Parts: sequence; structure tokens; C-alpha cells
Amino acid sequence: MATDARPDDERADGRRRRPALLAGVLVGTAGTLDVLGYLSQRSIDPYVDMTGGGMAVLNTTGWARLHVVVGALVVVTGLAIATGRVPLVLAGLAVVAAAVTTDVLFLPFDPMHGMLAVGLHVSAVVVLLRNRRLLTAPG
Repeated sequence: MATDARPDDERADGRRRRPALLAGVLVGTAGTLDVLGYLSQRSIDPYVDMTGGGMAVLNTTGWARLHVVVGALVVVTGLAIATGRVPLVLAGLAVVAAAVTTDVLFLPFDPMHGMLAVGLHVSAVVVLLRNRRLLTAPG
């Protein structure tokens, strides 16, 4: 029988941090997708509205800049969530809620990216909420 060199408390701590690491990776991936996806859209106006009176170009540069800023904040939040510290995880949940809101508001313009980002964010929240000991245990 193989014995583990680590004491029981270190093994338990490692198991406790696994969900936080997974949630941090999910959130960080969604933030990276936001930053990269919307950096490419920052300088172009790919959306037009066809009406009876003609065609109107929709300027989405402001939204793209907002997504880049929120995406960078989400990447940093993913790193903070991965530490598993309770105050950082709770703050991370607030940032994820703001990121989901911006992705949902921009959903009509970029549905594939929005659904992917919202799915990653919601998956991270589910992982954190299913492992509530992360939110109550001392960090």
C-alpha cells in the first residue's frame, strides 16, 4: 500500500481548493475570450440596421471597449478566485455578475460569443455554489 507523504490537513486543503481553481480557470477563460474577441471589433462597425428609410450603421465601438475593460477585470478576478480566499471569491462573484450582465446586453449583436461567455461564467458560479465550504471556510 502506498502512503502519501502529506499530512491529512494538507490533502484536505488541496481538495478544498480544487473547485476554486476550476472556477478561476473558467472565469479567466471567459475574460480572455472577451478581451480578444472585442479587441478585434473595437475599430470596425460590422452591424447595420436595414429599415424602410435606408440602411443605418450601428457603432458598437463603445460596447467593444466596455467588454475589453470588463474582460480584463474578469481575467484578474479569475486569478483571484483560483486562490480560494473567501473575500476574493465573494468579490469575484460580484464581478462575474457584472460580466454576465454586459454579455447578455450585447447578446443580440454577438450571440455565439455571448452564449459561450455566459456559459463559462454560469459554470464557474455553479462550481462555487456547489462547494459552499469555499465560501464559508477560512481562507
